[in-house]
Amino acid sequence: PWIDQGARLLSVLALAIFIFMLIGAYLPELAGRVADAVSQPLPTGLARGLAKFLSEFLDGAAILKRPVNLLWVLVLSLAVWLSCFVLFYLFFDLFALQVSYLVAVTLAVIIALAVAAPSAPGFLGVYQTACIVSFELFGLSAETGAAYSLVTHALHYVFFVGYGAYVLGRDNLSLSELRKSETT
Repeated sequence: PWIDQGARLLSVLALAIFIFMLIGAYLPELAGRVADAVSQPLPTGLARGLAKFLSEFLDGAAILKRPVNLLWVLVLSLAVWLSCFVLFYLFFDLFALQVSYLVAVTLAVIIALAVAAPSAPGFLGVYQTACIVSFELFGLSAETGAAYSLVTHALHYVFFVGYGAYVLGRDNLSLSELRKSETT
């Protein structure tokens, strides 16, 4: 029951953030007033930091004012999340685990929340902990969760590093050129 309640809470939170983004895109003055009201009761340093974050967040949300951009954001977000859910579900077959699709969805969400926090480069440790916790939530062994995390994390690394190398080669770029352009 508490997993269900947590999922509902996260869904409400995601919907609230989405609505705030839409308000920021279409009614930026109202969103600014809401952001000011939220940061008012906080200590000065924290209020300034939150106000700056919300201001930058609302600047980014302005792109959603064009309906075609909003549609693309929704479609691409849905595609990314669904592909992530399916991938984690398929990874369960590597370990001959017969689990429901809900386990894969929960695992993906917990990993996403875990790696969103500042952590070690490459999410080492955080990714593994999120997998183990997710496995234990559904009564699966921590050892299997650890093995699952190592294999899936390695597969992700190989894929993304390989794809990055392909793009660099295809576009005739080097990492040093990218670093130079970043500083200018």
